[in-house]
This record gives sequence, C-alpha cells and structure tokens, in this order.
Amino acid sequence: MSMNDLLDNDAQEPLIASVRGLSLIWLVPLLAALIGGWIAWKSWSEQGPTLTITFEDGQGLEEGKTKVRYRNLEMGTITRLHLDDDRRRVIATAELKDGAEDLLSKATRFWVVRPRIGISQVSGLDTLLSGAYVEMDVGTSKADGTRRFTGLETPPTVSVNTAGRHFRLFSDRRGSITQGSLVLFRSIPTGIVTDVKLATKERRVEFDIFVRAPFDKLVTKNTVFWDAGGLSVNLDADGLKVNVDSLESLVAGGIAFGLQKGVEDGDPAAANSLYFLHESEKKAEHKRSTDTQRYRVFFTDSLRGLNIGAPVEFRGIRIGEVLDIDLEYNPDNLEIRTPVLVEIELDRIEVIGKQLDPSTPRKTILSRLIEKGLRATVKSGNLMTGAQYVDLVVLPDAPLVAGSPEHTKGYPMIPSISSGLNLWEQRVNKLFTRLDTLPIEEIGGNLNKSLAQLHLTITELNKILKPIDKRAGINTQAQLMTTMKEFGEAARAIRDLARLLENNPQSLLLGKPASGKRKTPTPTPTLH
Repeated sequence: MSMNDLLDNDAQEPLIASVRGLSLIWLVPLLAALIGGWIAWKSWSEQGPTLTITFEDGQGLEEGKTKVRYRNLEMGTITRLHLDDDRRRVIATAELKDGAEDLLSKATRFWVVRPRIGISQVSGLDTLLSGAYVEMDVGTSKADGTRRFTGLETPPTVSVNTAGRHFRLFSDRRGSITQGSLVLFRSIPTGIVTDVKLATKERRVEFDIFVRAPFDKLVTKNTVFWDAGGLSVNLDADGLKVNVDSLESLVAGGIAFGLQKGVEDGDPAAANSLYFLHESEKKAEHKRSTDTQRYRVFFTDSLRGLNIGAPVEFRGIRIGEVLDIDLEYNPDNLEIRTPVLVEIELDRIEVIGKQLDPSTPRKTILSRLIEKGLRATVKSGNLMTGAQYVDLVVLPDAPLVAGSPEHTKGYPMIPSISSGLNLWEQRVNKLFTRLDTLPIEEIGGNLNKSLAQLHLTITELNKILKPIDKRAGINTQAQLMTTMKEFGEAARAIRDLARLLENNPQSLLLGKPASGKRKTPTPTPTLH
C-alpha cells in the first residue's frame, strides 16, 4: 500500500457546524460608534450660543485660541475671523458655553483686552504672557436673543453693575480732561470721566462722568463743576496762591464739584442731568445769573489791559463781565470808536423800598440810573499785570449822552467818562507839550544879558557910594552893605535858575535833579 493510499483512507470530510446569532467581532465597531455618538451628543448638548462681534481690527485675535471671558471665567472661544462686506472691519465669530445665552442682551458689551498704557491708567499687562482675550460685560437687562454685537475699541471705565449715576457736563474747551480722569469732591476721588466728545451741532465739548454710590447723592441741582486739572495760580490782594487739587489730577486732569458759598444743597439731581463745567474753582464760585442785559459802552481812553471776561463792577461788587471789544470806523466823519459790549447781571440788584414796585423790570431801574448819572469808566485792576476792568459810577452832574442806533446796534448804551488816571495822563501830556514849545534857550540868553547888565550897575553903584562912605556914618554904611548883600544873593539865585532851566527844562514839573553837584556861582561884586 502506497503512501497515497494511506493518506486517502485517513482523509475525512470536514464537519460544518451552523452558529446562530451575531458574532462578537462586530461588537468592537458597534461599541466605537456608540461612544462616538455619545461624545457628539454631549458636545452638541453642551454647546452654547454662537454670536458675532464686529471690531475695527483684529489685533491680538486668533482663531481657535482667543478666549471669551467674563469675570475671569472662560465662557467661549473665537472660532472664526473674517472681513465684512466693506472690508473695513473684522467680524469675529464666537462659540460660547451652554448657559451663556442668559448673559446676552443689547446691553452686553465686548472689547479686546490687550496691554494699554495711558496717562490716566495702565491695563492689560497680564496679556503680555497669556495673550489677548475678549472680555464681556453683562448689563442688568434680561436675555433678549441678541447675537450680533459691536465691540468697544477701548475698555469701559465703569462696569454696568457698578452702583452710582451718570451725569453730563459741557464746556467751551476740553482742557486737560481725558477719558479716565478722576471726579473729585474735596480732593477725594468719587468717580471717573467715562467719555469726552465734541458736539458739532452745539459747537461745544461734552463730558460723561460717573459718580459712584453713595457719593452720587452729593450731586444736587445746585451743584457746580469745575476743571481741577493742573495748577491753579491766583494773584490777589492776599498774595500769590498756587493750588493743586490732587497729584492724580495734576498728571491726568480731573473734575471737581461742590456748592457755592451760601447756597443750600437743593433737591437731588436726576441721572444724566446736564451741568456747565467752569474753567476754574474761582469762576465756579461766581453765581451764574439768569436775568441779564447787554449794553454797549464807547470809551475814549486806552483799552490796553482790558480783556474779554474782565469784570464789570459797581462800588467794588462784580455785577457783570466784558463780552466783546471792537473797533469801529465811520468814514463820514473819520471817527474811530472802541465799543465794548458788557453783560450786566440784573438779578444782583435787589429792589427794596416802597416807592418802586418790586415787579418792575430791573433793566428799567438801570435805565433810570443812567438818567441820574450812571457812567462807565476803565480802571486799573492790577498794577503788576496792567489788567483793567469796567467800573460803574454815579455822577449826578454828568451830561447825558445818547447813542445813535447805528452805534449801539440794538443794544442800550451806558455813557462813559475818562478815568482819573487817564485825566492826569492827559494833563501831564499837555504840560510836556507846552514845555516843549517854551523858548528855553532864548529865556536863558535874556537872563544872562540881564545879569551882565546888573553886574555893570552894581559896579557903577560902588563908584557912586565910595564918596558917601567917607561922609556917612557907620549905621548908614552897615545898612547899605546889608541891602547890597541881599541884592547880590537875589541876582545869584536868578542866575542859578536860568542855568538850571537851560540844562533841565523838565525841572519845572519834576523838580530839581537829585544827583549832580551844584556849580560854584560867580562871585557877586561887593561894596568896599
């Protein structure tokens, strides 16, 4: 038997067994699919709202890396960055966590936190290592489904949740005040300037400030605000005063507020109330009048030193200020005039007595005072600076001067008079003019001729008196000697006066010069 036969005999047909059910090998992909589905469902269920934020530029933003935070808690991630249709702004798409939809409303604000260094504040230095991120500030409004937002270019100075109130101020100039400047009450920080903008329609600068609670209760309807930045220098009768409200306001500017002296607190001010920002504390102390009247004054004196804003006073009390100084020329009579527009605060004039009805308009009272001799004059307010002011005086004997309509331009006129100093200046100028016209040299020459003639007369008189000396007695001779001596002194005085006038003609006004030695006079002939 061959080997092949043996193999053929041993070979058996395979047994095929049928297995019912699913093979275990399929459990692996099924399990993977279930895990993947669970992960996908979990990711979908935990996914929050998707929103878009528009920024001016994308500085510091990166897709998939830049985080969105709220109170230092991570709330989402910036997933996409692209330009808008105009290609002028950057639109950032952010995906927030589940539950963040309750934080989204029209009051929600977004801004990029990056390193910022300014005069008033330094912020975002921690992002030098961690990178920039988007910060969100949630308002008090309820969620309203808003998903499109415009990002702030600068971080807000006050959080929406900070207790306090906002107020608005306006002024003609910005001064040293910037966003972030302090708001002070008696040199204590109580708030901050949130915005500075130019109102083009009103042509003024407007400030938005925020005063924290409980200091916001200090702001009432009678409160005044002033610029407290930099140095305040005041020169008055008490000397030179330099005032600095605080070191912070000196560097970054600031706004202070308070009450004028003698003014009560008044009712609390409503939020967003509008106030005027005074240039300084000194000007804030001056009460703003609501009843004013403008007048024109024509001065003949020099107005050098009279500036716009100079006070108008009556018996030392400020009742107005200078608004404008102009120059007018009339070709008909070749006349040049200097009209000054002043504003009088009529409510500073209190009406008393029974002869006048208290309801009488105060401008009528001022018109009567003008008829009684009220006049305006320019006086020096400070000898060091040369500043002048307008002073009102009552001169009953002063003639009434009426201004023509073309000169007053619709404003009533207050007649003017020259001030005492200007009158003296005019008199001195006239005196010097007359001195210049005097023939001093001619007068001196005539005096010299007279003195020479007098010298000859005295010589001849001595010749005549010599024979008399022999016959006259001692008493007669002594009397003649005394008389001639006095006569000689008078002649010497006349000669000295002539020499003085010839060398110093102004001595008629100013007196004899203090310096210089007097020359020895020529000896006068004496009797022998």
